[in-house]
Amino acid sequence: MSVQRASFYILLALVTIAFAWLLLPYYSAVLWAVILAVVFSPVQQRLERLLGGRKNIAALLSVLMCICLVIIPMLAIFGSLVQEGNSLYQRLSSREFDLNSYISRILGALPDSLEEWLTRFELGDFAEWRSRISSAIMQGSQLFAGRLVSFGQNTLQFFIGFGIMLYLLFFLFRDGAELGRKIRQAIPLNDDYTRQFLEKFTAVIRATVKGNIIIAIIQGTIGGVTFWLLGVEAALLWGVMMTFLSMLPAVGAALVWIPA
Repeated sequence: MSVQRASFYILLALVTIAFAWLLLPYYSAVLWAVILAVVFSPVQQRLERLLGGRKNIAALLSVLMCICLVIIPMLAIFGSLVQEGNSLYQRLSSREFDLNSYISRILGALPDSLEEWLTRFELGDFAEWRSRISSAIMQGSQLFAGRLVSFGQNTLQFFIGFGIMLYLLFFLFRDGAELGRKIRQAIPLNDDYTRQFLEKFTAVIRATVKGNIIIAIIQGTIGGVTFWLLGVEAALLWGVMMTFLSMLPAVGAALVWIPA
C-alpha cells in the first residue's frame, strides 16, 4: 500500500470518528430518521412517480406525512403521558393513592396455586412480593419524575434533535436511492451479497415495525381505551405500559393484563 493511500485511509478514519462524535448526542434522531425513511420509502417512491419524478416535492410531502401520521400523534401521547405520570407521582408521594391496597387486590386476584408455587421454590410469599412491587413502583415513579425535570431542562436539545431528524429524513427520502448505491459500492463484498444484505436489513426493519411495534400499539390502544371506558385512573399510562409489555417475548402477553 502506497503512502498516499495509507494517509487517505487514516484521514478518512479520523474524519469518520470526528463526525460520529459530533452526532453521538443526537444518535436517536438519526436512528428515527433512518427508520422512518425505510418504512415510508414505498410511499415516497409512489409519490415521486405520481409527481413526474419531482424528488423535492415528493420528499417534502413524505416528510409532512411522517409528521402528521407519526410525529404529531407521538408528541400528543407523550404530553398526555407526562401529565398523567406526574399526577400519579404526586398522588403516590402524598399517600392519596393507597399503593399497597391496590397491589393487594392484584395479588388477591391471582390463583392460590401461584402462592403455593412461590413457597415451594422458596421465592417468598405474597406479602414479600407486595413489598417488593411497592418499592419498585415508588423508585420508578421517582425516576420518572426526575426524567420529567431533565426533559424540561433539555428542551432546546430536543428541538435541535427534532430538526436534525426532519432535515436528515428529507434528504434520505430525496437521495436515499443514490445513497444506497454509494453504500453498496463502498462495501467490500460481492455485489450479490451486498444487495441481499441490504434487502434483508430493510425487510427486517419493516417487519419489525409492521409486525411487533404496530401490534403492540394496537394492543396498548385497546387496553387503554378499555381502561378509560371502565373508569380506571391514568388509563393512558396503563395503555402505554401495556404497549411496551406486549413487546416482551414469551411473558409479554401475560404481563400485559396485570394492570387490570
